[in-house]
Amino acid sequence: MQFSKFGEKFNRYSGITQLMDDLNDGLRTPGAIMLGGGNPAAIPAMLEYFHQASSDLLASGELVAAMATTMVHKEKMRLLNRSLNCCAIPMAGTLPKKTSA
Repeated sequence: MQFSKFGEKFNRYSGITQLMDDLNDGLRTPGAIMLGGGNPAAIPAMLEYFHQASSDLLASGELVAAMATTMVHKEKMRLLNRSLNCCAIPMAGTLPKKTSA
């Protein structure tokens, strides 16, 4: 099949395709140590925190509302900040704006 130049960009081998192939090769290689492909480690204290935060969001109705509607960026950031309030670093997009002195 012949593609336009624009279509060829989507049909060619890409970096993410190479990454997925490499991860797949690792899974099929005996003795290979897989480090999760970028997924964070499962830290028991954080798993408990996420469980509690998601339970709270479910109980308040915010979780279902978030899943059932299209949220604008500001609403997503509010929900993420509320559920991840344990983190010392603010979520992207929520940093205070710089003011000139």
